[in-house]
Amino acid sequence: MKNKHSEDKFIHIKFERQEAIISKRDLLESEKGVLKIMRAVNNYRKLRNAEMRLKIRLYRRLKEMNRRIQKIQKSVPELRTPKIISSKKTEIKKPLKREYDDNIELELKEIQKKLAALQQ
Repeated sequence: MKNKHSEDKFIHIKFERQEAIISKRDLLESEKGVLKIMRAVNNYRKLRNAEMRLKIRLYRRLKEMNRRIQKIQKSVPELRTPKIISSKKTEIKKPLKREYDDNIELELKEIQKKLAALQQ
């Protein structure tokens, strides 16, 4: 019977205590990072699924609303405007700008001077 250790040919590496601790800490930090990434990916999947469900629900509601609007439009008679009204173009009136007369401004300044003189 052959020796089991001679067939497997194990390779042993000796670490100093400090190197072993550092290596183990690095390995644990790596595992911790992988687990955090996995948690973030799972959270993303859950949020993405919830988003898709909401989008599908919104799509269905919009489709139903569109169907209702079309039904209402079919039931309401078509509005016909007279040719006179449809031929006129609607003009948007611009608000009038007040233009102050220079004489008024001069009179106001004179009155303010007189009031100032009376107060003194």
